[in-house]
Amino acid sequence: MKAETVSEDILPHFMESFETLVKCNYSAEVHRSLALFITYAFHTPSNSVSRTPKPGTLSHSSTPGPGIMKRPTLDLSSASTSGGTKPLTKKQLGIKILEMYTRMLCTKGNVADIRKFAKTVTNKVCATNLRA
Repeated sequence: MKAETVSEDILPHFMESFETLVKCNYSAEVHRSLALFITYAFHTPSNSVSRTPKPGTLSHSSTPGPGIMKRPTLDLSSASTSGGTKPLTKKQLGIKILEMYTRMLCTKGNVADIRKFAKTVTNKVCATNLRA
């Protein structure tokens, strides 16, 4: 989900499959991964100082040497999906994943999953804040 796009026409099938997969492996790691994906789907990068080094500041050559192949990049901004429908943005997919996650966590009479979520996400947030 991080690197690939999901088109509008396959979204219902993707969400059904993804929800089934999550339910089959509902662990603390899955809780963390879903929460992290949703967080980054809504994250907008700040306009602060770029972390990209300026030209001429690298101590070694930026061109690959002999025998080293450069990884190709894919421009997804202009890519269309096979069915001609447009791909969802990360935010749109994040909303769909959040809706699914909300349904799963807020099932009436099921407090075990919401407690596991609260413990997992709270522990992750606390650990992250302690490291900072």
